[in-house]
Amino acid sequence: GRSFFALSDPVQHYLSATGRTLFKQLPFEELKRVQVEVLSPTGESDLADASQNPIASIALSDNSGWEQLIVVDPENAEESERDALKQLTAFIKERDPDVIEGHDLFRFDLPYLVARARKAKVKLDWGRSGGFLRSRPSRLQIAEKTIDYPKFQVDGRHFVDTFLLAQFYDVGMRSLTGFERIDVAQHFGFCDAAEISALTGKALQREYLRKSERFRERALCAVRETRALADLLSPSYFIQAQIFPYNYQDVIVRGNATRINALFLREYLRQRHSIPEMP
Repeated sequence: GRSFFALSDPVQHYLSATGRTLFKQLPFEELKRVQVEVLSPTGESDLADASQNPIASIALSDNSGWEQLIVVDPENAEESERDALKQLTAFIKERDPDVIEGHDLFRFDLPYLVARARKAKVKLDWGRSGGFLRSRPSRLQIAEKTIDYPKFQVDGRHFVDTFLLAQFYDVGMRSLTGFERIDVAQHFGFCDAAEISALTGKALQREYLRKSERFRERALCAVRETRALADLLSPSYFIQAQIFPYNYQDVIVRGNATRINALFLREYLRQRHSIPEMP
């Protein structure tokens, strides 16, 4: 029989067929972006350990300068955590971002939120049409590294992970000493208070249980650093989303050859010309 070619991504299919791209003529500064940073009581980044414990805080900010910190009361963790998750969803709906950003968003923040929301029986219906968070296993090859992560999606919004942006940045520069938020923030000079930013483990837990101002500073410091990293590292990918037939979230993880191939494919389709056979 005849051989045929099909696109598995319905978004790429639509954009290629129509010639449209996302955010055309929209300046990056006008993109509605919200940053999310979730802290466990000890600040660990290991999901298996963290997901067994209630959330300590959820820090939010956006590119207009708005900030919000939701702290879970350690003396009434179960009920307070449930309220915190509901507040988070309410704030996302209220701010209505095009993009949700975080550092290690895919491998830590979102899975942690999903695990705790499932335990608390709280809906994370963040989609613009009321859709829920959904995920599937994904794998990304960056130079010699292979990164396995759950790819999260939600209707009407894009997720941008500054951990992945830092990985792509370092392919060419090879100058980062590590990829934790504090490592990348210090490299770019975004860390105003290294002692606060690095607060973790038992020291962080003590501040949390004391309900101290120092804990609040640590939580807000994280989300401010994430916002600064996204301000620096994401605009070039936003411009690419205006050029290539991919959604913003996906254009970040597509290789150069794949992006260029998508342009050729779109032009063949526009001219109603058959695609050359594979060599």
